[in-house]
Amino acid sequence: MYYWLYVDVLNREPSHTDTIELYKDLINQHDSGSIFQEYKNQFNEKKSENLIKLFTLYKNFNKVEIDTTSNKEKCGCAKECATTYMGYIDLCHNGNDQDFCNELKNFRVRYNNHIKSIENCNAPKELPSFQGSSLAATISIPVSIMSVISFFSFITYKVASWINHTLMKKKRSFNELLQASENNSNRGPYNIAYSLSE
Repeated sequence: MYYWLYVDVLNREPSHTDTIELYKDLINQHDSGSIFQEYKNQFNEKKSENLIKLFTLYKNFNKVEIDTTSNKEKCGCAKECATTYMGYIDLCHNGNDQDFCNELKNFRVRYNNHIKSIENCNAPKELPSFQGSSLAATISIPVSIMSVISFFSFITYKVASWINHTLMKKKRSFNELLQASENNSNRGPYNIAYSLSE
C-alpha cells in the first residue's frame, strides 16, 4: 500500500525508513492484542529495502507480460529485469533475507517461462539460478560416501573371514567323518554272500 501511494499516486521515490514507520503505525492502530507483534518486530530496514526492490522488479516485468506492449519495449524491459536480477544474486549470497531470495527464485521461474514467447529479443532467454551447491555439501557428500564404503568393507572383511573360518571347520569335520567311515569299512572282514553250486 505504501509503495503504491508513493510511486503511483505521488510519483515519488519510496523511502524504506518511511515504510517501516508507516508499517509500525498501522499495526499499532489496528492491533487489538499481540497478534501482529511478531510481524512488527520482523519488519526492518533491510526487509523494507528488499521489498521495494522486488516491487520495482515486478513492475518492470509486468510490462513484459502485458500483451499491449510492443515487442521492442518488452525486450527492453526484459533486459532491464535480467540485469536487475543478476545484481540481486549477490544480495542473496551475502544477505540473510530468505524471503527475498525465495521470491527471486519465483521471479526467475516466471521470467524463464515467459521470455520464450518474445520473438526477436536478445535479452537472456534463461536467468541462472543463484542457488549453487554449498561448499559444505560438496565436501560432506563424498566424505560420507567414502566412510560408508569403508565401514561396509571392514564389516564384510570381518564377517567374511568368520564365515570362511566356520565353513572350513565344517568342511574339515565332514572330510574327517568321511575318512573315518572309509577306514572303518576297510578294516572289517569282507562278508560276501555266495551260494555253493553243486
